[in-house]
Amino acid sequence: MLKLPRALRLYRNLSPSFYRVFTAQLLLTFVQTAFLLIFNLLLKKNGYTDLQIGTYTSVQYLGVLLLAFPLGFILRGRRIRPFFLVSGLLTPLISLAVLECVVHRWDGLLYVALFLWGMGFVSFQIGVLPWLLRNTSSHVRTEAIAFLYTNFSMSQLLAGAAIWGLTVGMEWDEYRVLQVISLLGLLSPMLCFSIRENAPEQEAFTLRNAKALFFKGYDWPRIGRVLLPNTFLTIGAGLTMPFMNLFFYVTYGIDSDDYSLLSIATAIAVVIGTLYIARIRRQFGYRIAITLSQVPAVALLAGMALVSLEPEWAFAMPLALAFFLLRQPLMHSAVPMTRELMLLHAGERNREMVSSLVSSIRSGTYVFSAQLFGLMRGNGAGFPLILLTTAVLYGLGVIMYYRLIVSYERGSSE
Repeated sequence: MLKLPRALRLYRNLSPSFYRVFTAQLLLTFVQTAFLLIFNLLLKKNGYTDLQIGTYTSVQYLGVLLLAFPLGFILRGRRIRPFFLVSGLLTPLISLAVLECVVHRWDGLLYVALFLWGMGFVSFQIGVLPWLLRNTSSHVRTEAIAFLYTNFSMSQLLAGAAIWGLTVGMEWDEYRVLQVISLLGLLSPMLCFSIRENAPEQEAFTLRNAKALFFKGYDWPRIGRVLLPNTFLTIGAGLTMPFMNLFFYVTYGIDSDDYSLLSIATAIAVVIGTLYIARIRRQFGYRIAITLSQVPAVALLAGMALVSLEPEWAFAMPLALAFFLLRQPLMHSAVPMTRELMLLHAGERNREMVSSLVSSIRSGTYVFSAQLFGLMRGNGAGFPLILLTTAVLYGLGVIMYYRLIVSYERGSSE
């Protein structure tokens, strides 16, 4: 019998319900990732400008922003499975509506559909970490969080393979590919019916106790300190990550089929790095697991910016691709450990709120960053400037995470 490597053996102890939650989320993330990979190209090929693409991207995250913060209160003291079911139905159905709005140029309805699409996915996204902490034993918590954060990369792998196969093998366009993938997302709510969860222990948020819980139920200064590093990283991420496909398309002429292959390669690297980061954290602590992953990732992003200054140079595109392939696993493998650090440092009574505010901040900063991207491109700014701006913001976030690690370790030892 084939033995798992030692670093991966604890993953066998995760519950069947955890794997059902993971798979249900994977199906929804599969839809979202496919859109992330080629939706901008669909817009571009249907006559939308970079400024319009930036605006539509910001509208999607605006929907998440408006719902995410209230969900932090609503989820407290309540079962989370119903929210998974709602998200599992809305996300693929609204995805189909978004596609129809694009191909028929229903620009006004597209704003509404993208706004609702962001709201549809957020219920699952915010609820999954609180569900995990309620329903997973502490001795496999690190592995559960790490495995959970392979979700995006696995979906990227699936989406990249599906896009490449359907565009190259079947010669389908972006519209038809995204339509089929959206329909597959409807399998998600079927898995949610068999999810088991423990009864919540905290007092539920109601209109009657809203004021008392808001002011006394949370440690707001601690929450603010925990969220500050993440805020800088998400501002930078929102300025670049949703538009990386445009960067490679505009700078090097890499289209949907080739970009999907690139996403497959990076996804494999990220999954491997993320699965092993739990072992690294257990052995060396957060300083090594987080800081020594993020610092070289920031340097590689700056390298991508510098080589794109001369895209016609013979080694420009190979270097940009190599930097991107190395950067992705380094930056993304640190994410589950930063989330674990944030939730542990925040404390039990603040976890649902931290989880919701992470999504709120991500969405709010993505709204701002997407608008900034559109304005910068509309005013003639090149991708090198955008990537360097992102690298500076990432660098500030990494410094703040290091200070948070020191603060947490000091508090844990007292």
